[in-house]
Amino acid sequence: MNVFRNGYNWAISVGSTAESVVALGNEKDSTLTMNTNMIDVTGKNPDGAKEVYPGISDFTLDANGAYLYGDTADDALMIAYANKTKVYFTAIDNVNGDSYSGSGYLSKAVITAPIEDVVRGSITLTGSGKLTYASSILPTPPAP
Repeated sequence: MNVFRNGYNWAISVGSTAESVVALGNEKDSTLTMNTNMIDVTGKNPDGAKEVYPGISDFTLDANGAYLYGDTADDALMIAYANKTKVYFTAIDNVNGDSYSGSGYLSKAVITAPIEDVVRGSITLTGSGKLTYASSILPTPPAP
């Protein structure tokens, strides 16, 4: 049965190692974008249709929310940005356990401090390496 999920149940954790990820405090919105470059393999075929083959894949993770001074995850992100070190992350559906995990570098960090409002932060993590998906209902496919 297909079930819609509330984005409230989606949680992002980050850290300096895969074993040290902690929840990103007060994360409000996040977007995980996955892309695969398509290689044009069209030949002189009689039907005139384009043919493609999947090439290199990449991903980005964007997140924003209230910036919590002293928060372990927020501090880890700012340190990683300043030192240009890799960040590890896990995005998990807290209802069914489906998750995505990977690592990358902070390519963008923004802190906004409006008058009479909470300080907000937003980040873009550009993936480096493979994005891993773990399904709670589908078996893990064998390695190629």
